[in-house]
Amino acid sequence: MVDLIGITSSIDGNPLGVIFHVDVVHNKEKGRIVRLDSIKYGHMWKGDVLIFNTYHWWTHSRDSETRVHFQVGNEIIEDMGIFEAYKIGLTTWSKWIDANIDPSKTTVLFQGIAASHFEGKGCLRKTEPEQGPQPPYPGVEIVKSVLSRMSCPVYLLDITLQTQMRIDGHPSIYTGKGTSYEDCSHWCLAGAPDTWNEIFYAALLGV
Repeated sequence: MVDLIGITSSIDGNPLGVIFHVDVVHNKEKGRIVRLDSIKYGHMWKGDVLIFNTYHWWTHSRDSETRVHFQVGNEIIEDMGIFEAYKIGLTTWSKWIDANIDPSKTTVLFQGIAASHFEGKGCLRKTEPEQGPQPPYPGVEIVKSVLSRMSCPVYLLDITLQTQMRIDGHPSIYTGKGTSYEDCSHWCLAGAPDTWNEIFYAALLGV
């Protein structure tokens, strides 16, 4: 959700700030509620090229500090799994794109899932990329399945395998937050994001 779920856009030079790819509302009793089947601000998605991505936030949606509730229709579902919610939300977005985007006027790209490396011993003191085949990454098949069913062509910027290899590319404990905090999900610059930009540029030239 909140990767593209927060994209920053502008129309006529006026920033719109964060726009969520499905609606997020605040409830006094339950806190944040993600309405998986509702897109209120899609009309703001205008431009010759639209680039979407969403994944990272979903994996934190069950953390105690960032926990949210999921809603479908009028029902708030307390125990919905992260990947089930992700699939429903992404499907809602895909249906909106199919119904509202004219592919002869607008090119749509979707940035794939960037891997994190918290498993095992994490990314501390990793100075070389991983070697050899990597296991399937959670969520990737959901993305590919949803995109494959869309009538509007969407170019997938598939960065998952590349980021799976780059366990050495995270800030780790060098974020300014002290050595007790290890960041194995965000990326250092220069690094993996520079390659994403190259892929993106090549995609723009080819579409």
